Amino acid sequence: MSTLELEHCIGGVYTIPKSLHLHPDGRQLASIAGASVVLSDISDPHNQAFLQGHIGSICCLAMSKNGKYIASAQIGDDADIFVWDFAERKLLHKLSQHEHGISCMAFTEEGRLLVTIGDQFDHRLFIWDMKTGNVVSNVQILPNGTASIHQEVIERRPPPQPSRMTASTAAPKGGNVGTNPAEIGFCDVQWGGHARDIKRRETSDLIFATVGPNVSLWTLTPATGELKQEKFVHQQGIRHFTCVGFTSDGEKLIAGTSSGDFVALIIRTLMLESITQACSNQIRSLLVTPSGQVLTGGGDGTLTLFRPQGKQYISQLKKQVGNYKDNAVSTGKDGIKGDGGSGVTARYAVTSITNAGNREDKVLCATADGTVSQIELNDFKQTLIQFSHSGPVSSVSFPFDVNDKFATSSHDDDTIRVWDLSTYDAISTCILPRMHPSCNTWVGECLAVGYTDGVIRFIDALEGQVLWTLVDAHRNGCTAIQGSSDSAQIISGGELGELRVWDVRKRKLQTHMKEHGQAVTNIKLFADNKHAVSGSKDRSMSCVDFSVERRLSTFKTRASINGLTLLPDEKRVVTVHSDRSIVYWDLSMADPIRIVNDAHSEQLTSVASAHDIDLFATGSVDHTVKLWNSDGKNLGEFRGHSGVVNNLVFSPDDKQLITVGDDGNVLVWNVF
Repeated sequence: MSTLELEHCIGGVYTIPKSLHLHPDGRQLASIAGASVVLSDISDPHNQAFLQGHIGSICCLAMSKNGKYIASAQIGDDADIFVWDFAERKLLHKLSQHEHGISCMAFTEEGRLLVTIGDQFDHRLFIWDMKTGNVVSNVQILPNGTASIHQEVIERRPPPQPSRMTASTAAPKGGNVGTNPAEIGFCDVQWGGHARDIKRRETSDLIFATVGPNVSLWTLTPATGELKQEKFVHQQGIRHFTCVGFTSDGEKLIAGTSSGDFVALIIRTLMLESITQACSNQIRSLLVTPSGQVLTGGGDGTLTLFRPQGKQYISQLKKQVGNYKDNAVSTGKDGIKGDGGSGVTARYAVTSITNAGNREDKVLCATADGTVSQIELNDFKQTLIQFSHSGPVSSVSFPFDVNDKFATSSHDDDTIRVWDLSTYDAISTCILPRMHPSCNTWVGECLAVGYTDGVIRFIDALEGQVLWTLVDAHRNGCTAIQGSSDSAQIISGGELGELRVWDVRKRKLQTHMKEHGQAVTNIKLFADNKHAVSGSKDRSMSCVDFSVERRLSTFKTRASINGLTLLPDEKRVVTVHSDRSIVYWDLSMADPIRIVNDAHSEQLTSVASAHDIDLFATGSVDHTVKLWNSDGKNLGEFRGHSGVVNNLVFSPDDKQLITVGDDGNVLVWNVF
């Protein structure tokens, strides 16, 4: 019986804060890919491992500073937290107290404790013992970010001054406070080591900080589980805090804000020491180095390094990392290094900054556009480690009889990429701004790409350059395309239901047929390169002989056809539908030969058949991939994506399956 094994992930869910972690060995990375944790080697792209077990999308990731533990949390009704042994790649604990999702979590310095905070629908904070998996302490969070009345909230009220932050009032006594989920939620949590007594000596208590509607400093007595909360409330304007870190001496707390600045707070006195502007958008990530330098990642795509000077922080280096093409470092008018005056505004935020242990020479940063870069801190030299599509990937295709490369396209980031399957590197990239590719197929060493503007563009697969175009190929957009095995023709489908056959050598229209009343969703060519079958949103399937411009047969279905595939015998077709069904057809019969209802929990989006074995795969809005045989037997369900699975294709030798989805990930599966 056939099955799938996840071999490699191109991409990652880097829109989530702290979704990238560098192991203390400086070589291994942990990141999120849908329902899996990906462990990859910076120096060896083939060395990837997957921690799997979640049944929903992972929404939060944490690694202990010693690299012993990884914690991953999923969103949904089963908001479980999995704690993994990094070296053994095995599950240690499944923590199941949260009810909806996790907004942030962090390990203590040595990894003994884990703090987890629920999202805006959960409202709870837990502290867990990693040796036993038991709860050490827990507290309910009120809408204003304050612990419930069952925990102690310390009030400190120094005289109001413009440059101070004071503790807020205690939680109201008695009754529940009305909640507005949009206004609740912590964005980050970080441990700060041992609490200190009045003589600044370390005690057995531990402290950690949370940020969100306010900045709170918490003190935990591990032996009893007692928690105390001290809140900082800014008295000059309203700030929402987004990320937090401690200086290594334990004297200061650094918190980034949604207004693009960060504040330095003195822990001992609860006083505001300084406010430093960092970027033009909110600060999305922050790292405090052992020497006290502060690295900020901005929502505007900038990475900035600040050096402490007295009570202030002075900007030293600044770089645009959200747009890798225009990120040269140069010296600005103010004497600090900036983005070279390119005028290019990065479209994507810096969401993660991570280093190996206490290293000061380099960091890794991830941006929401799917880029992971290594940054040298002495000169901000940037080295690309990973990159992928920055938006949903809509189509994927293999060349005929070539197994080591494939092409993907994204209608969101306007890119077409050709990938080397032996190295997982991009061979070429073609970006046409504001031109949205919807489908692609191979024509020899070129790609024929259909666009939503109705143009079919032929792109050099090695250079990524547009060679020539078929202008006005389809009114209102090209929605489906398939090349012939001899590279002499392509057949395309349009938004208005028409099929058109193009002579590639002559670069002109050969045949036009109006087969459908709505958008064509898929086209498959027969081996003779004369016959084709097409499916449409109008709930019909058509089989045509385009060499003589004749319709051979039409099949009516009960729901929109989202995808179809021609089985290897070329006598049967499988269609997948918006009503969650799979329908088997014999082209010599008017009615279906088999219907599988509720094939997925949500509507199906795509289907692909193996070339020489009795096997096909389906993708769905429910984020899963399933394998089937021609008898309608489900051979397995596989989770890897965190979004809709938009398209999939088998390699010509049937040894691998490539799936692409709304999460921007390209997943490579081995077929056994």
